[in-house]
Amino acid sequence: MYKPQKKKIVVIGGNDSGLSAAGRAKRMNPELDVVVLEKTGFTGYASCGFPYLISGQVPAQKLSGYSPESVREKRGFEVKTGILVTAIDTFSKLLLTQNVNTGTTDSIKYDKLIIAVGAKPIVPEELNVRAKNIFTLRNFSDAEKINNFIREDNPQNAIIIGGGYIGIEMAEAFLLRGLNVILIEKSARLFPDFIPEISDPLVNLIKSKGIRLICGDTIKKLNVQNNNVHQIQLNNADTASAADIILVSAGIAPDIALAQNAGIPIGSTGAIKVNQYMQTRRLDIFAAGDCAETNQLITNKPAWLPLAGIASRQGRIAGNNSAGGREIFPGALGTVMIKVFGFEMGKTGLSFQEAQNAGFAPVITVITHSGKPEYIKDNSPVTVGLITDSRSGRLLGAQIAGSGDAGLRLNILATAISSRLSVNDLAFLDFGYTPLITNVWDPIAVAGNVALKNIKEKK
Repeated sequence: MYKPQKKKIVVIGGNDSGLSAAGRAKRMNPELDVVVLEKTGFTGYASCGFPYLISGQVPAQKLSGYSPESVREKRGFEVKTGILVTAIDTFSKLLLTQNVNTGTTDSIKYDKLIIAVGAKPIVPEELNVRAKNIFTLRNFSDAEKINNFIREDNPQNAIIIGGGYIGIEMAEAFLLRGLNVILIEKSARLFPDFIPEISDPLVNLIKSKGIRLICGDTIKKLNVQNNNVHQIQLNNADTASAADIILVSAGIAPDIALAQNAGIPIGSTGAIKVNQYMQTRRLDIFAAGDCAETNQLITNKPAWLPLAGIASRQGRIAGNNSAGGREIFPGALGTVMIKVFGFEMGKTGLSFQEAQNAGFAPVITVITHSGKPEYIKDNSPVTVGLITDSRSGRLLGAQIAGSGDAGLRLNILATAISSRLSVNDLAFLDFGYTPLITNVWDPIAVAGNVALKNIKEKK
């Protein structure tokens, strides 16, 4: 008897969004043939944990991800590593592939395709040189190379280009490994999207740990000898700085080359354009994760928010819908947080400038209040910054900083913004209270009350 061929869903990319998509598609319809193609030798690796691997706090095997065999056994779909997709033929529904280890080429048919290739590191032209001590950090192989280089070559002086979240976390990691650290950021200050009262304590803490911070400067030239960079020269410095290891953490960009070459439309943000079902403008092709756009929940406009949580949720929606579902991804706020040297900082929603650009009339409120009663031994101050619309009182954005559980409070604020709460609502939220956990007036409630007063004064 004729046995109908299984429908095939192919996922390009085997990390957060890709595995989430493949797993959801297989659960939706176990009869589907689901295959994940990953160009590196690792899949499902915990990229957010790389700084803790390099610092020595977490062993490599805890972050390296899953083997294809374990994925097949536990989740029921196929993973093929070391497979680079070189082209997408959208008319024939065909992928052209190359084995990165052998160089052999092949092709694979698909019925539905999910592009989940993520983002790529931005490497400034002056740093795009051949040297064995220059690194980027995007996948598990990158983390292993950095870790091995520190262990085998015993560098003393580390230069980090870029003061974003990864750059800051890696500064701490290098310091914990005993290196001298210089952090170079081209902007006039670290964290330009943050309210200064929120970010300044972290910046001061970084400096107090012995990290040399240089803002408002860029690389002029590198001194390369025997395939190694030995010194860097900055544009605004008279003397060169010693460099034994250089990490380029100057930002990332959506990896759109594969989609672009296939004629798949790119959105205004520079990432792949998708609708609320994670569909691209090409039939039976979806995109998810750091290569795709999302909807900014407050402005209701396309945004590029390359964050692991968003990628995983987008992947789930893409997998669901590629398997015949009809689920919507509503969008995201771009909630992000960091913890270094025991200090927590994060933001959600719009910054002041973003709120202005979106047509709101924003006002900033900043308060500092103890997270627990003063008689509790581990009480510490928490600083809360709110960006609110002075006309409606709507909460548009929030920022937080402090030790202890400051970061977890940010999730409350993200929930409030997603629920379209006003600062009046925030001021009267029914927070629980017990001295060992929180203050009778939680810092969030205090911030809501002060913001309410500021708005009334504006009118």
